[in-house]
Amino acid sequence: MKLALLGVDESALLAARLVAAADEHEITTVFGTSTEAAEILQSHPTAKLESEWESLLLGRDFDLLLVAAPKEPNALREEQLRKLVQESVPTVVVQPAAEAILLHELAMIQHDTKSILAAWNPVLGHPAVRQIIESLPDVAAGQISQVSFHRSLEVAKWPPVLWQIGRDAQWIRQLIGPPDRVTALAPELRNDELQNLVVTFVGQTAAMAQWSLAHGVGEDLIKIETPGGSAVWKPARDGGSVVNIESRESSNEIELTAAECEQALGRNLLSFLEDTLEGRNADSSFDDATRAVELAEAAHESNRRSRTIHLHYEQHNEQQTFKSMMAAGGCLLLLGVLVVLGASIVIDSIGAPVRNNRWWRIWPVY
Repeated sequence: MKLALLGVDESALLAARLVAAADEHEITTVFGTSTEAAEILQSHPTAKLESEWESLLLGRDFDLLLVAAPKEPNALREEQLRKLVQESVPTVVVQPAAEAILLHELAMIQHDTKSILAAWNPVLGHPAVRQIIESLPDVAAGQISQVSFHRSLEVAKWPPVLWQIGRDAQWIRQLIGPPDRVTALAPELRNDELQNLVVTFVGQTAAMAQWSLAHGVGEDLIKIETPGGSAVWKPARDGGSVVNIESRESSNEIELTAAECEQALGRNLLSFLEDTLEGRNADSSFDDATRAVELAEAAHESNRRSRTIHLHYEQHNEQQTFKSMMAAGGCLLLLGVLVVLGASIVIDSIGAPVRNNRWWRIWPVY
C-alpha cells in the first residue's frame, strides 16, 4: 500500500513509524511544511515533500490519502476535503475532521462519486478498548448500565473540548446506542476558558453516558458499568494505560506500557487503512464519525441555550435537500402574497396617490 499524508498529527506520525518497519507499505508523499514533516522524511528518505496540496488533484502516486485532524475547524481544510471527495481521491480522515455540516456534504458528494471515504478514530483503535471488550462480554453484547468519561485539558476552550468530545462520542454511540438527547452544563466562562463541563447523553435504551471536563492537568478516566461487572480505563500521560476489570468471578488489572499501546494502535491503524482500501468499513465509519461530531456540537448548543437538545438523525441526501429548499421557497412565496395583500389594503384605506397609477390598478395580479 502506498500512503500519502495531508498534514501531520499523532496518527500520521504513528502510521509513518509502522510503515517504515513494514516492507509491503511505503509513504510516497507528505503535504505540509518541512518542520512538521521532518521526522517522517527522516524515516522515509524516498518520500516527497509537497507544499502545494492542489497537486493531489492533478495526479497521484499513492493508493490512499491520510488526512490529519485539525485542532479546530478552518476554511482551508474544508476546501481541501471538498475538492478531494469531488475528485474521487481515496481518503481517510482522522476524527474529528470538520464540522458536521461539512461532513454531511462530503457524504452526499461521496454518494455521487462513489469514492473511498472513511474516518479513523484513535480512541476506538486503542488496545485498551479491545481489552475491555474481550474481558467484559456484556460490553460486546451492548448490555451497558452507565458510561462515564472524565477528561482533563490544559487548554479548556471550546475548540479543543469539542475536538475531544467528537472522538469520545463515537465510542459512546457504540456503547449505549445513538443518543437522542444531549444536555451540557458549564459555569460562567472566564477569559473564554471552561472551568468545568458536564455533558449527559441519553438514548432510547436504559443506559446513559456522562462526559465531564476538569480544567488543568489531571488524570483521565473512562468507566463502563454493566450488569456483570465494570471496567475502568486510566490513560496515562506518558502514553501507557491501566485497565481494571471487575466481574462477579474475578478481578483483573491489565497494564499497557506506552510502547505496547503505540505498537497496537499502529497495527490497528494500518489494518483499518488496508480494510478501507479494499472497500470495507468506509461508509459506516464515516457516518459514525459525522454523528459523533453532531453530538459534540449539540453539547455546545445545549450549554449556550441552557436547555436539552433533541437529535433526530435525519438522513441527508440531494433529494431531501431539494425538497427542503422547495418547501422553504414555497413558504416565502406565500408570505410574500400576504405582504402584498396587506400593503394594498393599507394603501387603499389611506387613499394614497399611488392608487391612480395604472400599474397599481392591477395589484391583484401581483
